[in-house]
Amino acid sequence: MKNIFITFISLLLICCTDDVNADSQSPGGEAETVKSVVEDEVYETLSYKDVDVTVKGISSLILKGSVDNVLVNSTVFLEGGDAWIFFTNVDIDKFKASDLINKIKIDSKTIKEGVNVDFIKYYNGFYIKPKVEDYIPLYLYKDNDETAYPVSLDKVYAGSDIPVGDNAVTRIMLKRGHMLVMSDNADGTGASKVFIAEKKNIDIVLDEDLKNKVSFMRTVSWSYVNKKGIGGTFPLRKEVGIAWHYRWGIQEDDASTFEHDYVPMFWGGVKEDGLNKIFQMKLTNHVLAFNEPDGKEQANMTPEAALEKYPAILKLGLRTGSPACKEGQWKNWLDEFMEGCKQRNYRVDFIAIHWYDWGNWGNTQDPSPDNIDAMVNRLKNDIDNCYAKYGLPIWITEFNANTNRDTETQIRFLEKALPMLESHPHVERYAYFQPSKGTGDFLDDDGNLTDVAKTYGKVYSSPSYKQ
Repeated sequence: MKNIFITFISLLLICCTDDVNADSQSPGGEAETVKSVVEDEVYETLSYKDVDVTVKGISSLILKGSVDNVLVNSTVFLEGGDAWIFFTNVDIDKFKASDLINKIKIDSKTIKEGVNVDFIKYYNGFYIKPKVEDYIPLYLYKDNDETAYPVSLDKVYAGSDIPVGDNAVTRIMLKRGHMLVMSDNADGTGASKVFIAEKKNIDIVLDEDLKNKVSFMRTVSWSYVNKKGIGGTFPLRKEVGIAWHYRWGIQEDDASTFEHDYVPMFWGGVKEDGLNKIFQMKLTNHVLAFNEPDGKEQANMTPEAALEKYPAILKLGLRTGSPACKEGQWKNWLDEFMEGCKQRNYRVDFIAIHWYDWGNWGNTQDPSPDNIDAMVNRLKNDIDNCYAKYGLPIWITEFNANTNRDTETQIRFLEKALPMLESHPHVERYAYFQPSKGTGDFLDDDGNLTDVAKTYGKVYSSPSYKQ
């Protein structure tokens, strides 16, 4: 059977962009609504005026205008579960409070959040995704068979559970907005790869590492998350532009939402209860491994002990980070761990590091250094050297100007460090850690945002992952 899935081939619109967005006048001088269709493609434009747009097939309509001008005298009709509309410059709350919510229809019906659509964070905007029971995010193919075998969301497939059979997958078609983890061992270890369909579908023949060798797989929803995060809990996340957070463990009351990303961490051990909790987190696609295992007061593990526990985390079928060592210990403890992963063929997707400028503090004991540029450069050098060693994306899961330095130094440091982190091509995410001595807290005693928090919040945050 001919493959019916078209992977984002740009089809000719019924009306060209200039005609679609131009004022159309009837003979009587009144505006005339133009009809347009977006089908099986990614289509980006600033806004629509006097246009009715039908979105169908596997399509992404990306609108970049503001809440006031993105849809003027225009309506968007979404047909089917794969027709999504993205607003890159519209706040979710402002959208809900405006007339825009009445300008989107799902199968000609009014949209209702949580009933027939979901509103989901998309970097600094959001997207609308129709709700469909038994949604299919992935199709598998095998040699000499044109049949498209469907795969369910969030389910772990191993061995004979895989729809095309064990060691039989040769080709995949992963829909945009999803992530797929595959490996050649049924426990998620061995030759393994993560596929992320951020904006476009992925339709490929597997390479020799996985072709006819897949024995493990899981597909989850992808989260469109900005870089800026925080370690620990903080109630005013939106006010400070925090897109994600983690805590040092797996908490029952923590979970990702459609507006905010939570990343669970295995602090030291890996227990069945923790694994089961993460399996239930439907919007989670990343997981962090052990916290400062090189420290006696923290996880306190040898690299060998961590390597024994690490395969259990890979069974989750998520994008997995390295253990986060104390400052600078990516050169030593982590080096032993990564070498062990290489020997055992364990996948590590990104490197987690900590940085507090302890080296300089130990030498100077200066609570208010003048040269902030030098401090930021020390952080940058640490990132650059770590990337040069491992060649993997970097997450800074703990950082500040040092707990012994005063509040003014924390502010001056953030003013210069954040732009560097945002523009750094190898920094995927970062999470500020409020100093234990209170010099860089985000809230004052009355629960109001401090100048430190306002400094953290005013820096624009960019996408954490770029395809």
